[in-house]
Amino acid sequence: MASYQIDYATEQPSPLDASGQFVLAWGQRNSDAQALDRLRNAAEAGDPGGQFQLGLYYYCGLGGAAKDQERAVRLFERAAQRGCSPAEVSLGVCYQTGGGVQKDVQEAVRLFDTAAKKGDAAGQVALGGCYFHGSGVEQDEAHAARLFQRAADEGDPSAQACIGSCYQLGRGVQRNLQKALCLYRAAVQQGSATAQVNLGLCYQKGLGTQKDLSRATALFEDAAKQGHPAGLVNLGVCLLHGRGLEKDPPRAVELFRGAAGKGYASGLFNLGLCYAGGLGVDKDTGIAAELYRQAAERDHPGAQLSLGVCFHRGEGVEKDVVRAAMLYAAAAAQGQATAQVSLGLCFQRGEGVEPNLGRAVELYRQAAERDHPTALLALGICYQSGRGVEQDYSQAIQFYKWAAERGSAASLVNLGHCLFEGLGVTQDPARAVDFFRCAAELGESAGQASLGECYLNGWGVGRNPALGIRLLESAADKGSAAGQAALGGCYRDGSGVEKKLERAAELYRLAAEQGNAEGQAGLGWCYSQGAGVDRCAQTAVEWLERAGRQGHAPALAHLGECYARGEGVEKNLVNAAELYREASDRGCARAQVKLGDCYAMGVGVERDVERGVAFYQAAASAGEPGGVACLGLCYFYGVGVDRNVEEAMRLFRMAADKRDTAANDHFDDAQTGVVSDVEWAQRLYRQIASSSAAPFAAGVESNSPEKSTF
Repeated sequence: MASYQIDYATEQPSPLDASGQFVLAWGQRNSDAQALDRLRNAAEAGDPGGQFQLGLYYYCGLGGAAKDQERAVRLFERAAQRGCSPAEVSLGVCYQTGGGVQKDVQEAVRLFDTAAKKGDAAGQVALGGCYFHGSGVEQDEAHAARLFQRAADEGDPSAQACIGSCYQLGRGVQRNLQKALCLYRAAVQQGSATAQVNLGLCYQKGLGTQKDLSRATALFEDAAKQGHPAGLVNLGVCLLHGRGLEKDPPRAVELFRGAAGKGYASGLFNLGLCYAGGLGVDKDTGIAAELYRQAAERDHPGAQLSLGVCFHRGEGVEKDVVRAAMLYAAAAAQGQATAQVSLGLCFQRGEGVEPNLGRAVELYRQAAERDHPTALLALGICYQSGRGVEQDYSQAIQFYKWAAERGSAASLVNLGHCLFEGLGVTQDPARAVDFFRCAAELGESAGQASLGECYLNGWGVGRNPALGIRLLESAADKGSAAGQAALGGCYRDGSGVEKKLERAAELYRLAAEQGNAEGQAGLGWCYSQGAGVDRCAQTAVEWLERAGRQGHAPALAHLGECYARGEGVEKNLVNAAELYREASDRGCARAQVKLGDCYAMGVGVERDVERGVAFYQAAASAGEPGGVACLGLCYFYGVGVDRNVEEAMRLFRMAADKRDTAANDHFDDAQTGVVSDVEWAQRLYRQIASSSAAPFAAGVESNSPEKSTF
């Protein structure tokens, strides 16, 4: 899978939070324990103000009153029936959040609207938050901004913070950072914790003002002292990373815990990240997953993504790729770019959803519009492979460049492959090695793997098998699927290391389980041959199909063989020919030989000897020994071409030189005229065109290092 890197979230309060903060702020300002008895007496006497304030005591659990939100709701209802606007807003918050009453966002909107029409600033702010987010009403950011402005004009600090946020984001109004800063500062002077957080974020990011981490953290501190959950979260992030103050992960955890205790989604999410990473607390993926779940239930997109990753990997929860895809979809619907990429990968690979390359590309584009480097990389791969889009190497290179400019080291690897193979650019293996080396120096394990293969084979650099193996082992140890697959090939073939089929199968499995097509193809071959694992044709087919869905040409060809022989699947010569064709279209020379056989003999397709010869010629041009041998046979017998024994001899010699088989003996037989019938031809073809050395899992068809995955 992709590397789902999730940064610890800095949190900007949403205008929708303003209504909830209204209740909390009222309760904190009026939490005199000595007043509790007086309020009880006033409430019993039917005073709406007393009923409202007593409700706040019970809602927040302040002033010695036991927290009882259901009792608070009853008090708010009594006060609201007597026209108390603050009680209407508070009751609306209860319906909006489901605090003490069944959640009903439409009823919340009605109550906010009632208060707003009376000119109540808190009602206007709360109603504005509903319109801003489309909660209980059709989304209308411009109307939300007007409501915020109306209350801000009366000097309400919450409204000033909200309309400031609109100006900062350019939502409902034209973006104006200077106006946003003025509004935040005005609200901060009145002690608005929300404005303190928003102004702090402006200083932290240098939005409309010079970046000043010290001022940012001071503002977060002020908001945190008021118990504002976004203030707690942002201060925690600063302490976790040492932004504007000294690192202190344990204190950061306590701040996140404080925000989480208030039911704040970002607090739950960040606390989960700390447990997942063992930062400031002992690592516990089970607790992390539970915290993500709680935050995800509050529609936090980062938590939905992280919980999806837990289900995808089986970390802290039982593995469930279907649920993972559902969580990615929920986060993607909220515009979470990494979730869009993750869901795209699910559609590309058929993990938890039906395979759909068109949908995958659509999701990659959505994330790419947000400059997500992995999405740009994914689109480059789609254009390079022609999967989900028309193949276009120039477009692929452009997307790789954009991704590299945004920090994607993996894109450097893929640019290197384009240079290595001459895809859309002039072929330049030496320059490709420079790209691989650069990616490796940036810590990209796929770059190490590609560089290792170059040293192992002497591609674009002086041959150094020992260094090549060291680089591959380093990449594999870091969990690089590309490195694991390439190293598996070395152990399978005994290339640079002692041949060990069990180790090869183990490495292929590690790569395959990460979704690496080369690893899946290699593991499929192991099961088909009983190499390092117990032979199982059905399991072989399963892994080959997974690799084939990713467009892995040798896997498609091998799968065609399975259909041709009825190994692991029901025999179907038509399917076999179609798979050979698909692999051939992707440049697999071995598949071109098989497809040539199909046309030459009329197996799975209508017989067309000339077309069969054309496929043999294509394979021979790529240097495939089987294609060279078959083309030689055609010339020797004059099948599909004019008979030319001299050309046949040249091709037989070339085939024998390319593969150490008994072909030399047959070449000698042909020279002396000891050719009786087609039995000799069949024997020659079997010995040259077939091989025990993984004909359809022997790496990328061209002499290229393993392609980067993402």
